[in-house]
Amino acid sequence: MNKYNIILADDHELVRKGIKKLINDSNHDFKIISEASNGLELLDKLKKIQVSMAIVDVSMPKIRGIEATSEINLLYPEIDVIIMSSHRTMNYLREAIRAGANGYLLKEDSVEELFKAIQSVRNGNIYISKLLAGELPSDFSDLFTPEKERRLKTEILSYREKIIIRLVSDGNSNGDIANHLNLSKRTVENHRSRIITKLNLNCTADLIKYAIKNELTEL
Repeated sequence: MNKYNIILADDHELVRKGIKKLINDSNHDFKIISEASNGLELLDKLKKIQVSMAIVDVSMPKIRGIEATSEINLLYPEIDVIIMSSHRTMNYLREAIRAGANGYLLKEDSVEELFKAIQSVRNGNIYISKLLAGELPSDFSDLFTPEKERRLKTEILSYREKIIIRLVSDGNSNGDIANHLNLSKRTVENHRSRIITKLNLNCTADLIKYAIKNELTEL
């Protein structure tokens, strides 16, 4: 099996080196192949390398981990993101999930939980630190239930995704949207697919109906 490649972003070098050694010396089939010391460097490196996951510190200079996650979700929707944070608060967790993070770990979590989170997210799940999962208030945990799934997914749509929905509803092709937003056609295709999945829709016609119903055609 091929290695599952990861990039690690944290502004503390000792933290990066420690996590990298723990992961790369383990018997798991995932590996940290690159590091970044801030959000801007992270986004720059993602232009040059291919990874399946980014582990991102929530508080970094130049671009915070939350904003970097939102940009990764926009530009590289195929990359999973795990936020690592020292903030044990619902506000940070909510921000991370809405930005598109697939996991949220606390820096006080164990190495075993880090490995478990990576594998869980890799398998398509959302993973939240056990230290926080047991403290989720009802108004937060309810967001993950099927009846409120669409509301959660709508809330975590990025502004760029909403613009793409509007452009789709106006009848633009993927090529037209790519030219308008200065993106590659492949990136636009990935965004459309991800948006439809996020909103639990079936096709472009459903997406247009959703745009009209949620007043996204006037952005």
